[in-house]
Amino acid sequence: MTTTAPPPADAVTALVEQALGALGAGSIATARRLLRRAVTQAARAEGDEARVLRARPLVTLAAAEHDRLGLDGALALLDEAEALAASARGHPEAATIGVLARVQRAALLGRSGRWRESVALYDGLAGDPLLPPRAACVVELNRGLGRQLLGDLAGSEESLRRAEERSARHGQLDLLVAAVHNRGVLALTAGDVPATLELMGRASALGPDVQPVAARLDHARALMEVGMLDEASPLLSEAARVATSSGARLDLAETWMEQARLALLRDDPAGARATARRAARSFERLGASAWARRARLVALEAGLMAAERAGTPAQRRRLIAEAEGVAGADAVARALLATALVQAGRTRDAAAALGRTPRGVAPLGDTLRTGLVRARVHAGLGRLRGADAALTATATLLAERQAGQSDLETRTALAVHGRRLRDLDVTLALADGGVPALYRASERWRSVARRLPWVVQDAPPPAATDLRPASLPAMRAGLRARGAGLVSLMRHRGTLYAITLGDGRDRLSRLGPEEIWREAASRIAADALALTRVREPSLRGVVRASLERSARQFGDLLAPAVPAASRCAQVVVIPSEILGPVPWRLVPGLAGRPLVVAPAATAWLERAEVPAARPDARTTAFAGPALDRAAAEAAGVASLRGGVLLTGPDAHRAALLRAFSSPGVVHVAAHGTHHEQSPMFSAISLADGPAYAHTIQQAGVRAELIVLSACEVGRAQPRPGDEALGLTAALLACGGRTVVAACGPVPDATAAAMMPALHEGLLAGLDAATALERCAGDDPVDRLFCAYGAA
Repeated sequence: MTTTAPPPADAVTALVEQALGALGAGSIATARRLLRRAVTQAARAEGDEARVLRARPLVTLAAAEHDRLGLDGALALLDEAEALAASARGHPEAATIGVLARVQRAALLGRSGRWRESVALYDGLAGDPLLPPRAACVVELNRGLGRQLLGDLAGSEESLRRAEERSARHGQLDLLVAAVHNRGVLALTAGDVPATLELMGRASALGPDVQPVAARLDHARALMEVGMLDEASPLLSEAARVATSSGARLDLAETWMEQARLALLRDDPAGARATARRAARSFERLGASAWARRARLVALEAGLMAAERAGTPAQRRRLIAEAEGVAGADAVARALLATALVQAGRTRDAAAALGRTPRGVAPLGDTLRTGLVRARVHAGLGRLRGADAALTATATLLAERQAGQSDLETRTALAVHGRRLRDLDVTLALADGGVPALYRASERWRSVARRLPWVVQDAPPPAATDLRPASLPAMRAGLRARGAGLVSLMRHRGTLYAITLGDGRDRLSRLGPEEIWREAASRIAADALALTRVREPSLRGVVRASLERSARQFGDLLAPAVPAASRCAQVVVIPSEILGPVPWRLVPGLAGRPLVVAPAATAWLERAEVPAARPDARTTAFAGPALDRAAAEAAGVASLRGGVLLTGPDAHRAALLRAFSSPGVVHVAAHGTHHEQSPMFSAISLADGPAYAHTIQQAGVRAELIVLSACEVGRAQPRPGDEALGLTAALLACGGRTVVAACGPVPDATAAAMMPALHEGLLAGLDAATALERCAGDDPVDRLFCAYGAA
């Protein structure tokens, strides 16, 4: 039986559609074969139809052949397609094919980096009546991308919004997803990370099955940028799955690179090394030599990080050979080779490999890496002043750069190098053996960590602070003037240390293994949390007894470092990152004494020297939703202080930001949430939704006293530098003097009962720490509230 061949037009159409599907799946070679067959099938037609049928696959073939033939070869195919369409003017499809060829030309010019020519073509095509609906959406989509790359962010937003509207109207889901996602990319370019996450999340929800790998990588990078590592991880896994199933090997290798970076952010150098090496092998097979070298450098850095902790001589020799294998003239390769040599004890060879510091502004990671190895070289050669100078310069630069940007480079640089820099500084200080050296080292990196990660780039600058740590004599004088003692806790290489100042016996205490402290802190925090949730009297007694035991055990561990009560009534605690949400006011030796928790000793002194809120200061009291006693509590505070009461719909985000950014007292009775991995997305719940820490950051804080009668907003998350970041720390870093908040979920009834007494004490002239101590009852839950910043 003879099979009749389909008409040429049907055959060409079917082959072009199959080729488009292959391109969408990343199967470029398959698409090329299909399109070449379509060109052959067109020869079966005659006259104008043959010319039009041949032109159609040539337009798509230009895109498929771009990587193989280069831009000139691809444009030659488009020249042929346009000539064929122009010679078939009598055919009804000829003019449309000519327009589509111009669309493809603009796309290829953009793909080759010639965006001015590309955007000029798109400008001429926009609104052309011959454009099919899908092509019209593509024009606006790519026009928006081009405008963004040329720095026209407003024009880009305009084009992308048009692309979003048209693709939604015509049911083009993949283009709708792309338009919304690209608006997220645009927001990231503009420095608005919250808007980026909202738009990219919406794009992902709109079309999870049509998102390309590149879009998933963009979304994961944005999440990693603000520290949402748990949210980024599944996106990268899905990107790897899609890239694998579609055969997009380059996308897969790029995904592995991002997974390696995620492992570095999670402090998993072994995982990062394995993943980066796999990416490097894949890039090499694909001929992407620049990407392969970049992956090998990431693998080498991860290997050096792992060897730093538990490397053998044989491993260090292999790392030197690996570093020599990727050596180059660039600063990254030189610094990594120098690091490998320093680890092997070849300090003079490391100094020679490092060479001179290059001129100009380098990426932050390169600068920190070079500063770290240069300090190690100085230390290895016995030049301690040179090591101190290198560490000081690096810390200063890091603080300045961190204050001006929030991006994945900064976050990765901090994760990879921040702790290593501090570790070296503290190691040298402990070798010195004195309180002054360790005080200087710890405060240097805590001063760096006090700089918030700015997630919206047009936010105003933070409150003016001197990045230099307060001198030890100035700190002693500040403590003496306020009758206060200070205990500053820091961990180093598995051990917790403490500096004690203010009681006449400045001392350095070695407090024991980190594991013991972690366990003790976890136990007291868990018992305190359990007590807030238990209501049955007999069971509550059992839990309270357990909390008292865990508090005593914690107090016994801390006792050598606690400032003597006979010499200083008030205590300032600078916590270590390993201790988490410890209820400090329950710890024997500290309980019963006015207590302040501060992110750094320098931060405490800065705020202590700022006048506290006067009793007659302007007061604004907010009552958030879904709290039975919030309205009564806020009303009581407002009445007591003669302040403004905002409840119901009046207790909204804009009002809160206005209150925070004005001098005075702000009392907030509302639920709060703490985001574990990205504390700048911790929030206070108000009538119109959550007020995130990053929006407070944008508005700035001038209120001298802020009382957060809310759940968990006193919790914090550690960052490099042994400092913790949460909503309270954000308020302090943005300019607040004193914040009163709870380190755990305090029952509404407890907060409502305590808050009037707290404000009565403040109005009587007591400082916040003393007022909290006076109003605390017999219930240990009362002591979950604490003063942060300065009393």
